[in-house]
Amino acid sequence: MALPARSQNISKEQRVQSVINEYGDTVIQMSLSDAKTILKSLLEKEINDSLLDVYTVVDSLNKNKITLLVDKIEILQNEKNNLTEIVNNLNSIIDNLKSENEILSDVIKKQKKELRKQKIIKMIALIGDVALPVATLLVGISIK
Repeated sequence: MALPARSQNISKEQRVQSVINEYGDTVIQMSLSDAKTILKSLLEKEINDSLLDVYTVVDSLNKNKITLLVDKIEILQNEKNNLTEIVNNLNSIIDNLKSENEILSDVIKKQKKELRKQKIIKMIALIGDVALPVATLLVGISIK
């Protein structure tokens, strides 16, 4: 910020001189402190310009990194959705197996009842087959 103030002083104090040499080049003469101030200002602008390039590259890399992370998040969300669907399917399979087990249990109970019933009928038939001829013989003997 000191440079504009000096430029006003330059025009008043004739601190800068321009001379054209024999080759037609313009040579500017000034004090060493003024030259240092101008060079310092130019160097700061040059550094800022080069930093801008670095920051642009870094920003571009960060954008690419963010894009990759967003893609990875989408992939992970799809995986989560797929896993949730698999869990739901497995839960429905478990429910189906439970209902099939209940049906099988009912069938087994019914078959056990039927087997008991058949055993009772066989026992009655066996007793009837033995008792009827014996009773007939006893009745036949007692009648004679």
